[in-house]
Amino acid sequence: LFDLCQELQNADPATRLIFTGREALPEPFDNRQQERVLGALSRKDAIELVRNVMTQNGLTLKATDPGKPSEEITDLVEAANRHARALVLLAQEISIRGVQATTENLRQLMADLHSRYPDDREKSLYASMELSLRRLPSDVREQIQPLAMFHGGMYKNVSNHMLGLDADDMTTV
Repeated sequence: LFDLCQELQNADPATRLIFTGREALPEPFDNRQQERVLGALSRKDAIELVRNVMTQNGLTLKATDPGKPSEEITDLVEAANRHARALVLLAQEISIRGVQATTENLRQLMADLHSRYPDDREKSLYASMELSLRRLPSDVREQIQPLAMFHGGMYKNVSNHMLGLDADDMTTV
């Protein structure tokens, strides 16, 4: 892949490449002076992200949540360490369970994950995914376990085989 990137870069002096990742890049792409570190969102941006995702998806805060929604959302974004993808995934959970219940569940999951994986930077994302998975019926969670190894999609025939489904069954999943 890096050889292809080098060819692209050599093809035209105007070519620019952007790499994202957590690992150091190999030569000649390891220029530390060109590196930009992306961290957690600011509190303001994290709160705005939650509001925008909920609005775009037609979701509303659960009416039974006592307290001030802005304070509760602030607590939630801090519990998620202002992790953008985690907050996007949590929007649906907020509308179903409410902000306080989602925050409490998230804090418990984060504590559990921290005790098991103290140095993992993705704890917020794992916790939000776990909350999403918990909404699925247990038989569906069991059935989809083989899909955990795929990222970004797969061929229909492969998914049929992995899930033990024939073509007719696949249309109902």
